[in-house]
Amino acid sequence: MTELVSQAEFARHRGVSRKSVTAWKQRGYLVWRDGKIDRDATDELLDSRGTPGNGADAAGNDATEAEPAGNNPEPEPPAPPQELQTLLEQSGLLTTAEAERVKENYLARQRKLQYERDAGELVPVDEVVRQLTDKTNVIRSKILALPTEAAPQLAQEFGVDANLMRERLSEAVTRTLENLTDVIARYERSGESD
Repeated sequence: MTELVSQAEFARHRGVSRKSVTAWKQRGYLVWRDGKIDRDATDELLDSRGTPGNGADAAGNDATEAEPAGNNPEPEPPAPPQELQTLLEQSGLLTTAEAERVKENYLARQRKLQYERDAGELVPVDEVVRQLTDKTNVIRSKILALPTEAAPQLAQEFGVDANLMRERLSEAVTRTLENLTDVIARYERSGESD
């Protein structure tokens, strides 16, 4: 038959302080039934986690030989063994305290992201891409218009036909823009800059 005990009784049973039992409670390491600790189920859980107790302190010393209270600060319960921790993470099984911690961390990250968005420190990627595309198209249009704007004046200065000057300048500008497009494409494929 399962024995249900108080926190104080469970501390005596495990040979630890009530402070340790309270810490285990906060971490969700205790199995509760009808407002009391299920001694056998909790012992099994604590033992599987490598938690000290049952007459031995964290160093394995007999609790009856420990220093008087006040001189012997209670150690934190150790983290679960690595294989159990991995199993818990993979299976999604967490103690209440661990699940609460994960939830609080997630909520804190969400609040931080929202704050950064509200402060204008963080913008959506699609907005950045849209603005960059708009600016790039304006620059490209101005570069493509250069031959038409500059050809008449340059042709007069060099004494050549204005149409021929515009044609040669257009070829040079087009070739340069194509080369830049190739450089950008290589950069995007390789993740390296030229």
